[in-house]
Amino acid sequence: MDYLNASYRYVDELLPSIEDLNSDFLSTDFLTVEGFDFLDISWFHFFHVWLFLFMSSFILIALSHIYYKTYPEVSEGLIKGKRVLIVIAHPDDECMFFGPTIVNLTKKSGVDVHLMCLSEGNYYGDGDIRSRELLSSCQELGIPLSNIRLFSNGHLPDDPLVDWDPEIVASLISWHVEAMAMDTLLTFDDRGVSGHRNHIAISRSVNVLLSENRLPSSCKCYALKSESIFLKYTGFLIVFLKRKHSNVYVSSHTDHKTIKNAMSKHASQYVWFRKLFVTFSSYCYLNTLVCPQI
Repeated sequence: MDYLNASYRYVDELLPSIEDLNSDFLSTDFLTVEGFDFLDISWFHFFHVWLFLFMSSFILIALSHIYYKTYPEVSEGLIKGKRVLIVIAHPDDECMFFGPTIVNLTKKSGVDVHLMCLSEGNYYGDGDIRSRELLSSCQELGIPLSNIRLFSNGHLPDDPLVDWDPEIVASLISWHVEAMAMDTLLTFDDRGVSGHRNHIAISRSVNVLLSENRLPSSCKCYALKSESIFLKYTGFLIVFLKRKHSNVYVSSHTDHKTIKNAMSKHASQYVWFRKLFVTFSSYCYLNTLVCPQI
């Protein structure tokens, strides 16, 4: 267990310009493609396109109003335990993927949420910055700083091309589950949500623990289900598709703002495509939990 002692980092240590256009470009010939004349498109066609876009926008706005105004502030979900350990691979996983679950659990009375992050996210050499960003994000989500375990371990690099040693990951998880008397364990499923090898490695490690009975019998394990590519980017619409399922955690409008604020704490990562992700990813609105498949 030398790697355990060596890798643990205490939280308190991390406090062409228009005039150049050829006139031929704007000629009528440009508007003709293989015999099809765009000028032949009637206003009737344009009206139907406009009507479709208008109705689609109206429906989306109506549904978003229903979502923002009617969904309850707390989802019951599957987790009934009082001491919950969520295991992630990198800083920002907590809000990009597990946000709905975390915000619902931290609002419940008597539920103590802990987070294990197995790397600093040092792929681009900014591990120290990302470590501090993780702490700020967790505070926004309602996880106390004393409940955060962050690791810097040469055996567990932030690298999408590296498969982490399942025995190292399994040992770290099992030790913390027992030492902190956790009754619930949550991490990625076998597809890793985004397909990242580090995510998948955590899932495999938990499966090792379960198959070898190395976790306390009182500890229940859950995995965040990887959604299909269609459902992954449906945004808040996934709430209407799956909200009646008993194994989901849903973000209210207020919760989603919290998740968005938490993601903004990861300033080094909060570039344009991640801003779009927070808006359109279904994982920021709803989490589906399943039992790991051994």
